[in-house]
Amino acid sequence: MKLKEGTLVTSGYGQERVTNDVSNFCGLQMVGCKWHKHNDGEIEVSLSSEIRGKDILIINSTHQPHVNIISLMLLLNCVRTNNPASVTVFIPYMGYLRQHNSFGNMLLNTFFQNGANEIMLLDHHSRDRIYDQSRIEHLYSFDLYVEYLNELISDGIVNDFCFLAPDHGAIDMAEKYAKYYNVDLVTSTKVRDLDGNILSVKIDNEIRHETVIIVDDIIDTGNTLFLVTQEVLKMEQDVSVYMFVTHPLLSKDPEYLLKIPQIKQIVVTNSVPFNYDNKKIHVLNIAKILK
Repeated sequence: MKLKEGTLVTSGYGQERVTNDVSNFCGLQMVGCKWHKHNDGEIEVSLSSEIRGKDILIINSTHQPHVNIISLMLLLNCVRTNNPASVTVFIPYMGYLRQHNSFGNMLLNTFFQNGANEIMLLDHHSRDRIYDQSRIEHLYSFDLYVEYLNELISDGIVNDFCFLAPDHGAIDMAEKYAKYYNVDLVTSTKVRDLDGNILSVKIDNEIRHETVIIVDDIIDTGNTLFLVTQEVLKMEQDVSVYMFVTHPLLSKDPEYLLKIPQIKQIVVTNSVPFNYDNKKIHVLNIAKILK
């Protein structure tokens, strides 16, 4: 992604940390937002400086979904009324694209109708569920993780490794890494009940490596990653496990994962705001993708 020279950047509700990261790394001038929350929970926004005739980048993940979807529409409306030259919206994590319905597309259309000229999404769950691709730019964290893994390899921390897809939806991501490094791809099968609860996880291949790198796009409760790790450890106790997971939703405290000694690191990005401090969680900066 190449931003236009002179692009301004502004932050969605509660997204100041990642927006500051992007501003500092890419050398973009920040436009401050003044958010006011009424007693009944209603929010409103105004801009602190002039944007008329300027290109502007809005950064706003939709996690937690309800307040951030509303705040993004409010911010788009506010920006549009200030007559910018163009509006690009970077949604590092876009909610509602996990569902097998059209609601996520309806949200994207609403953002366009409210003034977005282009929308950028990062490692979202199902690209094929987006109906109109013409104004969507798909960004990927692949290069960030390759850079980090190469550091681990160079430092002698990771040597003999394979990649593991914890379910069918993660196979494409894991396969891309496996092909890049010319190493084994391990897959697993996840069985759910009618309510979506996981009944079982089965590793489809043999584990023959010192290190297993589990690749996925989202860590929500962490239950899938926990069950897959348990299955890996049933096959091979003397193994190191790394998890490359883009979006740390962390709706459940991941302490039960972090206590497993074979799990060496959960490597995530700063795509959503989160405040979990643990030496086993390593955060990659998505600002590098925009420069």
